[in-house]
Amino acid sequence: QYNGASLLGLRGIVIKSHGSADVSAVVNAIGEAVHEVKRQVPSRISDRLEAVLLERHY
Repeated sequence: QYNGASLLGLRGIVIKSHGSADVSAVVNAIGEAVHEVKRQVPSRISDRLEAVLLERHY
């Protein structure tokens, strides 16, 4: 059902899919991208990383 993986560490949403993915798999990958957009995944990762880095400096 899942054919892709989220690439983290970027400023946007990227779902890397397999080249042999069928239509259903691509639709699922797009759905995952939509889910990550709605949950604001990049900004949440950035905010948490910033907090962790600040904690380490103090």
